[in-house]
Amino acid sequence: MGRYDNDKLVAPPDFDGPTGDRRCTDVLCSILLLIAWGAMTAVGVYSITNGDYRVVLHPLDYDGNICGTDFGDIDMTEYPYLLYINSYTGGVCVRECPNLSNYSQAGVSDNLTDVRTLITYDGIYQLEGAELAPDFVQMANYSTSNDRINCINEQNGKDMCYPDGTVESSWESEGISKGFGWAYYVGDTYPWLQRCYLTDEAEQRISELVQANTTMSFVDAGYDFWNDLYADLWTARSYVLGCGFGLGVGISFIYITLLRFPCLLNMVVWGSIFATVGIFIAAGYYTTEQAKTWDAEVPQVWEDESITAARILGYVLWVLAGIFAFLMICLRKQIQLAIGCVRQASRALNRMPSMIAVPVLQALGLVAFMTAFLAYAVHLASLGEVGKIEVPIPGESGMELTFRLFEFDDFVENCAWYLLFCWFWTANFIVAVGDMIIAMSVAKWYFTWDKKTLGCGIVASCVRDTFRYHLGTCAYGSLIIAIVQYIRAIIAKIQKKIKELDSSIADAIMCCCQCIFWCFEN
Repeated sequence: MGRYDNDKLVAPPDFDGPTGDRRCTDVLCSILLLIAWGAMTAVGVYSITNGDYRVVLHPLDYDGNICGTDFGDIDMTEYPYLLYINSYTGGVCVRECPNLSNYSQAGVSDNLTDVRTLITYDGIYQLEGAELAPDFVQMANYSTSNDRINCINEQNGKDMCYPDGTVESSWESEGISKGFGWAYYVGDTYPWLQRCYLTDEAEQRISELVQANTTMSFVDAGYDFWNDLYADLWTARSYVLGCGFGLGVGISFIYITLLRFPCLLNMVVWGSIFATVGIFIAAGYYTTEQAKTWDAEVPQVWEDESITAARILGYVLWVLAGIFAFLMICLRKQIQLAIGCVRQASRALNRMPSMIAVPVLQALGLVAFMTAFLAYAVHLASLGEVGKIEVPIPGESGMELTFRLFEFDDFVENCAWYLLFCWFWTANFIVAVGDMIIAMSVAKWYFTWDKKTLGCGIVASCVRDTFRYHLGTCAYGSLIIAIVQYIRAIIAKIQKKIKELDSSIADAIMCCCQCIFWCFEN
């Protein structure tokens, strides 16, 4: 190679861009993708025929009823919200989420909580001196439930929520059991996805009044993995489509538009790099300051492990900022070379402005597929059976706490994994098609002698060539990425199980595997 190192490549006189003599590539992968879509449609039709979307979109109470529907033993149509009672996600259906922020309406002294009023599996229970009206929280009638539990022991008449008649004794009582019982305090809440969550201020105030060193935090119970995934995706579809797609596409267009101006190119690229470093520095500062605030609280609400973890996270973010800054300095010449490539790309975009339509079509394709995917997935997740879980409550009574979760057979589990794989493959396929069109358009522009002869028609011809000859190549490349992403999803599932077993070695091994496949994917 030595004697050719300084030779300049010269194109032949008749060279006029990439070849026009094309043939179909990787046809087998195109056929496999069509078969995958057909099988996915079959799964979707079966799920829609046999499932009920209400089971997934609406929350499940401790008794197996679906809030806001008539699915179950009790008609909950008038009670669309789930108010959590314990950390197992066991809760009751209520008409509205409790709002104590309005003093004149609620009548409580601090507008955050009334720790003498409890929501229980069997209705409202109040200690003498309660500030809220008994009907302040309008919850469904659970008097016919076989799993209801009240604060008064039916055998000996003892109060199991306020053992000695004081608020201070309630936190460790059998009824509340540090957030793992059948009763919890009424506090100021906010609605989110038809569920009522206590505000941070209310949780902190409750901890102060009942002298608790922890707060109610949810354990991994209640909905199964697939319900968590598909139900949240569907319920938050407006946020996913609006912010994830709409906002993302809008910001991308603004960024692309700025890159079209050579005078702004350097400023935009270097500004983005400096902004990234600045974000890491700011996030590290915020995290460490938050850890100091938590540590200075009296009484301390957050556990020492959480405070230490926040402080370490802040230091890690600062280290990452330093690494990015160091790489920015070392790779400054390569960054300038990349800016030169972007400058050529901006010239191509100015010559062929119709390329801007490609990401729009990609986004529309993803939205169309995601709509069908979510409809299939939600109905599939509803095919699970409601299972009953009983957990013993520490104490003299020997009582058991009941809550519900969804259980799936192997067929539904396998179909869910298959739908997830179809999503990975199709999403990457849509991205690959767009990349192929843009790459082909820019290549034709760059290698054409007389660029004045080019216009928007070149993009249309590249779209035609891509769909006619190269969909198989796009399917093949996206299949490889989808397989890697699928493996990463399986590893994430295994990691979730390992955390339940509390095995640090196994968790470290899975983290390494996740990191390796992430590198391979990117």
